[in-house]
Amino acid sequence: MMDAPKRLLLSLTGMRWVCAWVAGLLLLTSSAVRAQTASEPDMDAAAAHFESGVVAFREGRPIDAREAFEASLDAAPTVVAAWNLARAWLATGDPIRALELVELTAMGQYGEPSEAQSDSLRRLREDLELRIAILELRTEVTLDLELDDRSLGAVDPEGAWRGRVLPGNHVVRATDEDGNVRAQSVTLRAGEVTELLLEAPPPDRRALRIGLGVGAGAVLAGVVALVVWALARPEPDLVVDPVWGNTRLP
Repeated sequence: MMDAPKRLLLSLTGMRWVCAWVAGLLLLTSSAVRAQTASEPDMDAAAAHFESGVVAFREGRPIDAREAFEASLDAAPTVVAAWNLARAWLATGDPIRALELVELTAMGQYGEPSEAQSDSLRRLREDLELRIAILELRTEVTLDLELDDRSLGAVDPEGAWRGRVLPGNHVVRATDEDGNVRAQSVTLRAGEVTELLLEAPPPDRRALRIGLGVGAGAVLAGVVALVVWALARPEPDLVVDPVWGNTRLP
């Protein structure tokens, strides 16, 4: 039979285990509640940021309006905030970002748009597409491509790079596996698709000159060695053919 001290020790151990289990359960529950609270939209903050964006837009401050609409969209995703943020991106000179946002909004990223909102998003998308150029780049060999110092990655002959670009003059740089570079200018027009086939860059002229210099030096050394060998070779006896008068070796 177990004595009283041992029973008391086991009871205390069990109580400590139960208390630890309850504390852990409360901690998990508290963390879940905090996470759920943090993910809930803050409609009051969203409304305040939205009103600030509207005021900034009316006062001709599109950058401030864009930042306010972004804060509103972060606080609570709504179609109205996304719509106005797209207009702010357009007003600050980035129709590409505006178009990307309009497409996400139309797909329900920030809530299901109503029929009227869907129609407005469609018309805004059509307007933005007319402000943007499409560039498609193809290559004859595998090349690493850059557009205005922005890396586009490697493109092989079986693939292509296609993307939205602002209208105007741009520079495409193609680099092959040997480090040779070809730069090509291209002018893009709004609402149009431009296709460009990039050829392999020419070899580096400096490396070519070095190669030619090494080759010429080798040829010259060979000529000198041949002359030295000819001068050191003993003179053979010459025989004159009495019929043809030609000098020939025996």
